[in-house]
Amino acid sequence: MQIGFRYGSLVEDYYTGFRLQCEGWKGIFCSPERPAFFGDVPINLADALNQQKRWSIGLLEVGFSNHSPATFGVRSKGILMGLGYAQLAFWAIWSIPITTYAFLPQLALLNLVSIFPKVCYSFLLRIKQSFFQGKKKKKKESSFSDMNLESRSN
Repeated sequence: MQIGFRYGSLVEDYYTGFRLQCEGWKGIFCSPERPAFFGDVPINLADALNQQKRWSIGLLEVGFSNHSPATFGVRSKGILMGLGYAQLAFWAIWSIPITTYAFLPQLALLNLVSIFPKVCYSFLLRIKQSFFQGKKKKKKESSFSDMNLESRSN
């Protein structure tokens, strides 16, 4: 029986918890009235960014290792538990679309390029007419709004 953290990753707490779950251990939430210890947090931006980088690298190491939650976790704990751990393991990959989404609108605005598709009003009007065409056939008399719609299309 092995006791202690599973080292070999920058996120040994995540890796240890994941492996213990895969080996069949059960977890509980412990919330004592008096804290056992106080945490340590970064005190400036450089430290916070360094910590985020370390977590990202560590989680990706676990995600791409032989004990990847997407493969090993799914086989040992099932699809939901495996994908839950995999979502956190591949968390750093989300930085790519988020960064793109953050800068693309500003670049488009500076270059006077529209990032939204142009909508053709006549195309939408034809769709609206074809959608309401079935309802017109059921009515014996046309209403003022139907006549107004027909006059716009001509």
